Amino acid sequence: MSKPNKEYDDLIQELQDTKTSLEEALEHVNKASMVKNEFLDRMSHEMRTPMNAIMGMAQIAKVSTSPEKISMCIDKIYESSQHMMRLISNVLDVSSGIHNFADTEFSLDSIMDYVMTKTSSQLAKKRQKLTINIDDKIPNKLLGDEKRITQVIIHLLTNASAFSDDEEEITLDVVVLNVGKKGGKLTVEFIVTDHGIGITEENQKNLFVPFEMVDGSFTRSQGGIGLGLALSKYIVEMMGGKIWVDSEFGKGSRFGFTVTLYCDPKK
Repeated sequence: MSKPNKEYDDLIQELQDTKTSLEEALEHVNKASMVKNEFLDRMSHEMRTPMNAIMGMAQIAKVSTSPEKISMCIDKIYESSQHMMRLISNVLDVSSGIHNFADTEFSLDSIMDYVMTKTSSQLAKKRQKLTINIDDKIPNKLLGDEKRITQVIIHLLTNASAFSDDEEEITLDVVVLNVGKKGGKLTVEFIVTDHGIGITEENQKNLFVPFEMVDGSFTRSQGGIGLGLALSKYIVEMMGGKIWVDSEFGKGSRFGFTVTLYCDPKK
């Protein structure tokens, strides 16, 4: 009688294991569906916001006879168009992956000038101050992917501005972590610090996951669809670096990433 009982027990255990697996699969499918629906909802909101601004400003400019008002409308249309283009580019980059990495010679000053130009409008709206501190050990001429490094810096600064109060200060520090034995290779770290809402330890786990955002009710009011940080992580890791976050809820956040750059040690 012992053998049939064992076969029966094994069958019951197999059925229980199958049931557990099906329940886990169903939970995974439901979660994926919720993430997809949430993403589509946010995507719709993010696309409509700049499009409504473009259409509204175009209508005002069409009937206006004031050169100043028409100029203001054109500026708003251009700003909203840039926002939409960044959104579309982020979606395409995440969905298809980035493959065109290219090292070119550049100066850190040129990156900072471009970053200031691209973030000045958002910072001005909230009357926020951006302070940039650059390690004096960084050479004037560097070799690396200037475009992708700039892209990550702008993502982090935009994120810091969005989740910081008006008139807050945001800091960007650029430091040399180490220099190669022959002096031509160096690891540089970029750190963006804000004094915004901060992020709980639980929510930090999803920060760099595509289409995920922390605290959905709040982040929706700030804008964004949860792509910037995921895209930044992909870019940094493709360049052989690391990205990290150090945050305390209610007190602010520090986002940093490292990249390996090259220089002529004789210069």
